[in-house]
Amino acid sequence: MADVENRVPCHPDTVMRIASISKSMTMAVVAKLWQDGKLDLDKPVQYYVPSFPKKTFNKEEVTITTRQLVSHLAGVRHYKKPPANNKTNSKQVKDKKSEEANSATAEKPDGSTVQGDSGEKEFYIRDRFATIQDALKLFKDDDLMFKPGTSFLYTTHGWTLISAVVEAVASEPFTEVMRKFFQVMGLKYTYLDEPEPLIYNRSRYYSKNARGRLNNVPYVDVSLKWAGSGFLSTVGDLLRFGNAMLYSYQWRNELEMLYPPGYLKAETMQALWTPQPGTTSKWGRCDGYGMGWFVVPSLQEHGGGDIQKFSVGHTGGAVGASSVLLIVPNTVPYPPSPASPAAVISNGELTSHTSSSPNSLSVFSSSKPVVTQSTEICIPCGVTVAIIMNLQNVGLQHLAMDIAALFRETQVPVS
Repeated sequence: MADVENRVPCHPDTVMRIASISKSMTMAVVAKLWQDGKLDLDKPVQYYVPSFPKKTFNKEEVTITTRQLVSHLAGVRHYKKPPANNKTNSKQVKDKKSEEANSATAEKPDGSTVQGDSGEKEFYIRDRFATIQDALKLFKDDDLMFKPGTSFLYTTHGWTLISAVVEAVASEPFTEVMRKFFQVMGLKYTYLDEPEPLIYNRSRYYSKNARGRLNNVPYVDVSLKWAGSGFLSTVGDLLRFGNAMLYSYQWRNELEMLYPPGYLKAETMQALWTPQPGTTSKWGRCDGYGMGWFVVPSLQEHGGGDIQKFSVGHTGGAVGASSVLLIVPNTVPYPPSPASPAAVISNGELTSHTSSSPNSLSVFSSSKPVVTQSTEICIPCGVTVAIIMNLQNVGLQHLAMDIAALFRETQVPVS
């Protein structure tokens, strides 16, 4: 039900909070600026955001980059503050990170439902932040959780800093940058989660109390975290966005006579959908976090054993809402270019018919069939699953994977 008290059912146009899937949308904008040469991911963030103070860890000056931020490797805290003055040894730092990771329920990467963020004051904050610079004041002077680049800690505040970088590069407010992105991508029912505008088909939001009964959730303001958890959308718009990213991932020059280029280049998408060293999640085996996306690599460890399919996605948890977006690319055959041998795309990676994809960790290799010009090609090719709920603390990741598996079994490449 979109509104339980008024008995309004959900339908395809129901608008709900998408929580941390907002990170993946923001990443598309960051990647476009990077691809166009306007943003250097490896410059210190102070180059773009001078108001963000230089940081030290254990009395050593350290550098935070946008590349680290988009992969949760920068050491910026989540909703809990770190120990004062970094006066901790390595074991204490590790224990603190584990404690924080375990507390991150409502925006926890694996979508689990144990008690966590829902008890954090900053998660339920009601204050309105007029600008991104105002939002930065909440955490910019806090100590880092670890030395940037040395560990992984899922953080929504880090994406607020990313939004400040976007503002500086684009020379306009982040909220306007995202509104233009929604328009360009055809996301007609995707919005900033603002309380004042009348948004047709917007749902109410609920949680369950200790007795399992449904409650209305309290009012919150998400202007603190537009980039990390601040958007509303529908399942249709999420599918459109996911398919647009898959299209970009699978588009190649060989297809220019059939299809226009995607929003991002294939090599850019490959960078986004490659797990970064030191990152982790609970999406699959040998998985990790890329740039704004969780990534599960293709993997077969033993002959006759389980074959893990390459996939990417993001879960989300907000006050009164849970969400997931999952993309499972299919293998796409490509016509050979005049100067190269026949090629295929394995897990979205264009290779010759005897090579292997860098997203494939299989210990087995096999030659792929030669593809001729007559091969029928259609992109995007794969399965995209989007689920949104107006109920807090619901794990949806495994359900999305089960749905994707059903479509793969029927060999129906649809969303």
